[in-house]
Amino acid sequence: MTVLLANAPTRIAQGSSRELFYVKAGSRWPFSIEKATAETARYVPFPFSLAYLAALLEKEKLPVEVLDAVALNLPHSEFVARCTKVRPSILVMEATTPTIEADLALARELKAATGAIIAMTGAHTTVFPLETLRAEESVDWVLKGEYELNALEAIRIQMANGADREERLAQVRGLARATRDASGQRQVADVRPGFPSTTSTRCPSPRATCSRRARRRRCGTTGTASASAGPRCRCTAAAAAPTSAPSASGSP
Repeated sequence: MTVLLANAPTRIAQGSSRELFYVKAGSRWPFSIEKATAETARYVPFPFSLAYLAALLEKEKLPVEVLDAVALNLPHSEFVARCTKVRPSILVMEATTPTIEADLALARELKAATGAIIAMTGAHTTVFPLETLRAEESVDWVLKGEYELNALEAIRIQMANGADREERLAQVRGLARATRDASGQRQVADVRPGFPSTTSTRCPSPRATCSRRARRRRCGTTGTASASAGPRCRCTAAAAAPTSAPSASGSP
């Protein structure tokens, strides 16, 4: 059983030799570049979240492959062929609002070609998890928010294939998914909130140095935090932070 993490291409033809080429994974916001079809995009951000998840899976010795079709400038047909060749059991890819129709159509094509569990991520599916699952039956999971940890937990449970798998998947934080009831009817559920974004929600320990940020600058707290939301990031200071919410002034 292999997990495939894919940075999928979205290309919209603009005449016979040019196209709108969408950049999604790794970018703070999705955007398109008009370019010649054979030309590599002038700016291709590194798909950080996919890479983080790949590292976590490798650490647990779970088989994983990564395919960055944006950096490789892969045509749609070659991307699908490469995904099929991997024979994944779980396929994770990011979706965006400007490309959601194409993303859902691609999910349908990949499901037919691979039979894999199709998991979608990104800001659009985080805001519209149930709508995404209802819009396309080929989508099995929506991994919400900054998805590395909930994806790792869900994949770990799925690949262990224990007798209590369905019950354990239902408890994964930030996982919306589709299931079948006893009559075979498809049901969608979004039970627990995802992990809060470490870029939009500040750390509850204002004097901590965050190891997640590349510049290792000091964090600050300017507003209240939900006591039930859990640590705002994975640094040691957040793990040791008190469970009660900080005051509105931001004092620890």
